[in-house]
Amino acid sequence: MLGREAVEEGTASAARTAAKRGVTEGIEAATERLSRWWVVRTAGGTYKVLQRLPQALPHLSVLELTDMARPLCTKAGLRLSTWTPVRLLKNGEEFLLRIPPQAV
Repeated sequence: MLGREAVEEGTASAARTAAKRGVTEGIEAATERLSRWWVVRTAGGTYKVLQRLPQALPHLSVLELTDMARPLCTKAGLRLSTWTPVRLLKNGEEFLLRIPPQAV
């Protein structure tokens, strides 16, 4: 009897915690989407933003460009790979394993 009550109480507590976490993540996602929508709207709409895209491209880093292109590639059925150098320790000092220049 006591074990069953403990299990029921633990299950209810876990469900409440998961629900709170889900609500919080949902609110954060909605807030992010709303802020993006508002920025585009204040810039004059999607058409105006896309018209000014060629001016913005030289100011973006490679990471920003790939982050912007990733959803478009997904719609096209492509997947952009993400690669970062492998960080290792050798004799207490960090060094990076990079792609050799001749492999590029």
